[in-house]
Amino acid sequence: MGPRTPVTDLRFTVVRVKILQIAPALHGAKMQTTEGTYAVVVWALIEDDDDNRHVVGLSVGGKGDNALVPPDEATFEFYSQTG
Repeated sequence: MGPRTPVTDLRFTVVRVKILQIAPALHGAKMQTTEGTYAVVVWALIEDDDDNRHVVGLSVGGKGDNALVPPDEATFEFYSQTG
């Protein structure tokens, strides 16, 4: 992999990470952001360029989008689970 190069869009920033494992999210998993609440579709165990591992929820982008997106550090608040 090359150097860490973020690609910025008006809605989110994309940063290259290695996905080590993906697991389906249970019904009711949500990601709360300052821009709204999104359903978490899958949980991903990721590894960044510094070899740090994190679990993040991936949700489908906003209305009309179909890409899986991770939380944006600028707008992410918390995860929640109901049901």
